[in-house]
Amino acid sequence: MAQNQGYEYFMKTDLSPYIGEWIAICDDKIVAHKQSFKEAYVEAKRVCPNHKPFVTRVPTKEAMAL
Repeated sequence: MAQNQGYEYFMKTDLSPYIGEWIAICDDKIVAHKQSFKEAYVEAKRVCPNHKPFVTRVPTKEAMAL
């Protein structure tokens, strides 16, 4: 997987169901969504053990700057 592929998926996908949660992206799909970074990362490594998942927090609407 290209280094920025997870980021590109993050930028083009509707993430409204995950607002305020940590998500992990592997192979252009969300493989985990949890309340903490660690939980999301651990779940992603379980699902995609041979990949380095892209893990990020989906910002709340209050945190988004336009």
